Amino acid sequence: MPRSSNRFSLERRPLYLRLADTLKERIAQGELSDPLPAESTLANLFQVSRPILRKAFRELADEGLIVISQGKRARLKTPPKGPPRKISRRILAIISVPMIEPGFNRRILLDEIRDQLESQKYQWDELNDSRLKLARSPTLLDQSIQNNRPDCLLLVGSTESLQNWAAHCSLPVLLLGSSIPGNSLPSVDIDYGALGWHAAGRLSSAGRCQIAVFHRVPLRAGDQITLAEMRRFYEQSSHRDWHIVLQPVEGSVENICLHIEQHLARERRPDTFFLFHPTDAVTVLTHLLKTKREVPGDVAVVSRDAISIMSALVPKLTRYESDSHRLARHSVQLLESLSHHQLLPRTEVRVMPRYLKGETL
Repeated sequence: MPRSSNRFSLERRPLYLRLADTLKERIAQGELSDPLPAESTLANLFQVSRPILRKAFRELADEGLIVISQGKRARLKTPPKGPPRKISRRILAIISVPMIEPGFNRRILLDEIRDQLESQKYQWDELNDSRLKLARSPTLLDQSIQNNRPDCLLLVGSTESLQNWAAHCSLPVLLLGSSIPGNSLPSVDIDYGALGWHAAGRLSSAGRCQIAVFHRVPLRAGDQITLAEMRRFYEQSSHRDWHIVLQPVEGSVENICLHIEQHLARERRPDTFFLFHPTDAVTVLTHLLKTKREVPGDVAVVSRDAISIMSALVPKLTRYESDSHRLARHSVQLLESLSHHQLLPRTEVRVMPRYLKGETL
C-alpha cells in the first residue's frame, strides 16, 4: 500500500496520542530512563508544545506507565532493571548534487551533521551516485533501501522526481533544502525569503533601486524565493522607479565581464550588481576596480553567499554568510525525532544567514 494512504490514516489521530505512542516506544527500548527528562527538553526534542506533551503524559499515566507529580519530573511507574537497552539507529544520506559548489559547501555541513549523530551512537551512511539524476533513480533507491533498510533518510539537494519518490516511500524523510510546492516533507534550509527582503531593505535605504541580478542557470528554488521577496519589498516601498533585471551567466570570467560592460553601457544602467554565486561576485568586484570604476560610488556590489577569500578583499565585499552550525543543529534534532518514526506535522526550519556589511554598498 502506498505510504500516502497509510500516513493519512495515521495523521488523523491527535498529535498527543501519536506522541504518547512514541514515548512508549522509547521507554520500552530504554532510550528514556527514570526519571524522564524535563518537559522543556522533551518538548524541544519532539518539536511540540508543553500542553501537547502534558496530554501525552496523562495518557501514559492513565495506562499506568508513568507517575506525574506537580513540580517534579515524571517517573516511570516500574523502572526497568539493569542498564537501558540502546538501539542504534541508521541514517542514510541520499546526495544527488555536488558536495562543493560556489557559496555553499554541503560537505562541511554534512560532516557536522554526521559527527553530531555519530557522537550519539547513530549509524551514518551515504548514497552519492550520479545515476540519481536519471529517470530511473527511484528504482535504484528502492533497491538500495531494500538491501539495507535505514531508520530515516536525509535527502540532500534533491530533484523534483526524488522528492516525489521520498514523499511516498515507506520511511521517514528529512529534506536538506526546500521542498517543492505541495510536498509535505519536513525540511531545513537557508531562509532565502528573509534574505531577499533584508537585502532589498538595505539597498533601498542606500538609495539603490536599479539592480542587475547575476545568476547561474537554472534558477533554483532558493533563487526564485530571494527574487520574489526582493520584488515584494520594492512593490511595497516608496520607490516608484525601481527595476530588477536578471542576467544569466555561465560562470566564466570572460562571460561575466562582458555582461558587466553591457549593463553599464545601457541607458538604464544598474546602480547595484547583486550576485547569487560568490565567485561571480569576486569577478565583478575585481573587474570594476580594474576598469577604474568606483565601488560603491559608481555601482554597488552585494553577494548573496560568501567564501573565505572575501575576508581578504579590499574593499571588503558586502555579503551574506550561511550559518552551518545552526543548520546542522536543527537537522540533527529533526533526524533524531524522525528516526524514531515520530510523525511530525509539516515542519519547515529556515535559518537566516549573517549579514556582513562590507564596504561595497
